[in-house]
Amino acid sequence: MLQPSISGDELSISALVGSVAEDLKLPLMQIARKVELGYLEGKSAEETLSDLDGIASDALKLMDSYSLGLELGERQQLLELEPLSIQAVLYDTAQEMDSMAKRYGVELELNTTGARHQLIMANKTGLRAALLSLGSVFIESTATTSPRPTITLAAYKTAQGIASGIYSQTADISPGALALACRLSGRARQPLSNYSTGSAMGIYVANNILQAMSAKLRTSRFRHQGGLGMVLLPSRQLQLV
Repeated sequence: MLQPSISGDELSISALVGSVAEDLKLPLMQIARKVELGYLEGKSAEETLSDLDGIASDALKLMDSYSLGLELGERQQLLELEPLSIQAVLYDTAQEMDSMAKRYGVELELNTTGARHQLIMANKTGLRAALLSLGSVFIESTATTSPRPTITLAAYKTAQGIASGIYSQTADISPGALALACRLSGRARQPLSNYSTGSAMGIYVANNILQAMSAKLRTSRFRHQGGLGMVLLPSRQLQLV
């Protein structure tokens, strides 16, 4: 069941930049490590470059999402909405998250059975960026929880509209924890310390993007998994057949 949303306080630019820099430090460290391991393990230049390309590509996707979220939060502007297939958006987002998930040893699962062929009103670029930002937090947070941790991208019908989000067995995030994370984001090193060892900046970014689509980030559950998601209004247009 979806819970009431939480809004973050305004943050200083220096605090935001610091948190973003902290998140982007990790892929840079991974690139340096891959170069070192490639040399020590005698990997070919082609193999090493392929690994580096994947890490750099994931970092650029994350930077694009962060840039959009921070800009929308600063300008308080709304994104233009259009009818979208929630199934297609989640599939595309899962594809974008795939290489990052594999690098961390995390399995991705897609479940849109409860909202198959549903059209929702959203901004395609914004929704994918919000989900990708949340996904980066969930991948980092679940990577060491079990031998084969899994996160689920899901969508399903509710009385309020079409709910969608990202879930895992270990993401037992309460509304209070989400509220605290939003308030501390950019001010504390680990604002969601009970769940994430990172800055969890992706949560703040996703919240900004969703607010620009007149939606709200909420805690929710899906098939005994905890997570974060949103409720999106169905399109008035005819549903896909």
